[in-house]
Amino acid sequence: MTELQPQRSNKALSPRNLDVLFSVARFRLCSTKQLYQLHFAATGALDTSCATLLSRLESRGYLQRTYTYGRTTQTALGLSKTRPDSVWYFPPTCQKQLQEDLSRLGRLSEFDRFLDHLHVYNKDQSFSDQVLPHELGITSCLMALEAAGEHRADIEDFFWIRTSPRHPITSTRVHYLGAESTRTRTINPDAVIFFKAWNGQAMRPNFFYLEYETGTADPFKYRDQKVIPYREYVYQARELNLRHQETRYFSEVAVAILARWGIEVPLEYQPVFRVLTISLNPEDSKKLFTVSTAVPSKALFLFTDLASFLSDPLGAIWMRKQEFEAAGLLTEFEDKEWAVAEQRLQPSVFRTWLEEAISQRLRKVALL
Repeated sequence: MTELQPQRSNKALSPRNLDVLFSVARFRLCSTKQLYQLHFAATGALDTSCATLLSRLESRGYLQRTYTYGRTTQTALGLSKTRPDSVWYFPPTCQKQLQEDLSRLGRLSEFDRFLDHLHVYNKDQSFSDQVLPHELGITSCLMALEAAGEHRADIEDFFWIRTSPRHPITSTRVHYLGAESTRTRTINPDAVIFFKAWNGQAMRPNFFYLEYETGTADPFKYRDQKVIPYREYVYQARELNLRHQETRYFSEVAVAILARWGIEVPLEYQPVFRVLTISLNPEDSKKLFTVSTAVPSKALFLFTDLASFLSDPLGAIWMRKQEFEAAGLLTEFEDKEWAVAEQRLQPSVFRTWLEEAISQRLRKVALL
């Protein structure tokens, strides 16, 4: 029996299976469906083949799973059946098991590509029903963006860093004067995206901080806790007398990230920095966007919904204050807001106007 063990392990650690493990390591949390899309859909294999493989890798100690909240479906007989979805991750115990087995097979060098992705997970390795949808949404966004940029000739040096729930490079505190006192907010994006894009003359560097919202944030609270701190973060960086010694501003963050990934950027082409907010549904996206237009920044913030992003993340799907104001919508929006506040206009009439205005009059922009 001992002579057969290396042969079985060698099969379990085939190139395809290692690719699956590597995807889980890179994205941190993946559902079975997401892994099927990444590694099985193009082959025409049944989705059950992906689930079977993942269970086998789990039994070998290479993966662990948790579950989303139950999803209810209808059986062929019309009965309701509720079952949770499996979510896969690659904690330190699995990292150690994979490294040891590759070493035993004389293939330790195949673990090298995992070294950039040895994340530390929460100690009890449990995830709440609020955390999982958020983290899986981030995975979907990164998968879509990666697929969109893969074959673009006008994009170079594309990479992303998953920074949720907290990352030592990007996480920082911003101190600024609020309406009545000094406020402190945390800048902590869900992911950082970088690529150089051809603008007709040169490959210009672009950084994006990604924020994914599942519909749990009140729009005004989102503006207070995310949009305003980001605006202060960028504004303070430009004014030496406003900079705070405890804040790690983007210029410092960008240098650290580019050095870590070995990317060179000419001094005359300093990276452009923007904040992308992706909401689970279009209604929430419009609410977050319109509330954010009160903040004095025309091009820093871009908003869209998840379905639009997944279909074409680099396309003209983004709402921005610059186009909102250029179309004359900002003044109309503010006037109608006051009318609602003074009870001169029904909220339902205001919402109908806003939906039609954004759908018909607002020009959406692309990232490039």
